[in-house]
This record gives sequence, C-alpha cells and structure tokens, in this order.
Amino acid sequence: MRVSRKTVLNKNSIKISWAGNETYIRDCTVVKRYIKSFDIEVEKAKQFEKISFKNGFVFPQIVNVKEDEQVIVYKYIENIKPIIGIYIDYLLGKLDDVYCFKVFQEIGRVLACIHRDLKLQSRVNSKWAIGNCNDVPSNVMSSFYKKNLRNTRKSFLHNDFGFANIFFRKTDNNTIGIEFIVIDPSPNNYISFNPEEYDSILFDIASFVSCIDGRAPLKYYPILNWGKIDKLKDSFLLGYEEESYFMINKEIVRDLSYLISLLFFNKRYSGSNYKVKMAMGILYSKL
Repeated sequence: MRVSRKTVLNKNSIKISWAGNETYIRDCTVVKRYIKSFDIEVEKAKQFEKISFKNGFVFPQIVNVKEDEQVIVYKYIENIKPIIGIYIDYLLGKLDDVYCFKVFQEIGRVLACIHRDLKLQSRVNSKWAIGNCNDVPSNVMSSFYKKNLRNTRKSFLHNDFGFANIFFRKTDNNTIGIEFIVIDPSPNNYISFNPEEYDSILFDIASFVSCIDGRAPLKYYPILNWGKIDKLKDSFLLGYEEESYFMINKEIVRDLSYLISLLFFNKRYSGSNYKVKMAMGILYSKL
C-alpha cells in the first residue's frame, strides 16, 4: 500500500487513502474499506492468514469482516519497521553484507511460498493479456507481455509486492533474527487491477526488483552506494528459485521491472510526460 493522502482524524485515528481504498488506523486495529471485489478480498486475506502461518511469515490477523460496509478489520501489529530501512542501511554500509543477503533471500522465499500456496475460487487474467490499452506505456507493457510473459509460469499474485508492503520485526525464531510482515495483497491500479489475477509470477518478482532498483527517497540518492544493489537482486531471486525450483529469466525481469517503474511514475505524474521522464532518468541513470 502506497500512501497518497494521510489525515489525522483524532489522536487515535489516522486515515490513509490509496487507489480509491481507504484505511483507518484506529486504536489497536487497522480498518480497510474496499471499493470493489470485496468477497474476493476477504477470501484472499483469509488465505494469506493460513499461508503466513504455514510458511513462517506474518499477515495481519483478521478481527472482523463487515460486509455491509465492505470493510475488513485487522489487528494492528506493533514494533514493525519497513524493509526499506534495511535496504538503505545496506547501501550506506551500516549493515553486514552477508546478513542483508540473507534478509533479501528470505523475502524471495516468502514470495515463492505465496505463489505456491495461494488458491482462490475464481481467477482472471491481467489486463496486459487482453491488450487494447489507452496510453503509450500501457501499450508497450501489453506488447512486452505478449512477447515475453504469455508462456511463463503463472500463479495467483500478491498484486503489489514491494517495499511499501513488507515490514519486519525482531524475533528469536529463526537464524536471521527477524520475521517479515506482508500486508495489502490488493491491486495497485497501475500493474494489477483485480485481486484474483492469475498470471505470470514475474509481475510480483519484477515489482520487488523495481524497488531494489532505487525506489528510495531522493534525499538518499547522493550518498547511497548503488553499485551494491545487484547483489541484493541476486539474493532475492536466489531465495525465490531455491523455494520454487524455478529458474528465473533475469533479462526478462530486468526489462519488466523497468516497465513497472514506468507505469508507476505514469500513474503518479498522470498528465505530465516531463515528470515521468525525469523520474525515470533519475532512477535509472545511476544503474
């Protein structure tokens, strides 16, 4: 979930909006209202609860489902930090490299578990399989899909697997000393548009790689060691491959992650080709 607007309603309530959905952080719960496909979102959230328990990561516990309001109430998870913190500290040289490689390898393992175990009653293809898009970046993605993704391995997708939806907290239950919290497996409306999308696993994989490419605050850009990011990508992909027994085509992932970033900025700066080109230039000129 990426935050586009945050409003403090009172000292115990914060409202967050993104992609039309509204989320309220209220006391010890997170209240999320879904604008469409509510029954599928509920089914998917319940599946994620089971998958996380089975595979050693955390998904927020469902406290209540309010069908009349199209709301799911989740238990608020305390003492968690965004995974981007480890990413930035690694590029600043503040953390041991081997430790960070293990962290990103574990993230790859978690995603492979999600793809293997997530089962929903209904499925739809992504819009990229259908084509007929309305703008140049989307048409480029649709063409890329037909050429490179149509025959790749498919599964139900997280839909927005990136820095904004992966957190961690300390634990004594594994060798790396942290456990991961994965949230918000809902469409982000620039790559994914339906919660029950069943399509190429490379969409989720490349979404995370596009974050590793440099989805960090601009204030850090001059001081981060960008030469180190390839090893994080390799660690993430290795973790996925070892869990899934699937060899990932790194060239396709590289090109797909670029297109995902393009669509992300195209949505964020809708109507401004100049801003989109500038953002892409900043992101990829350092690589």
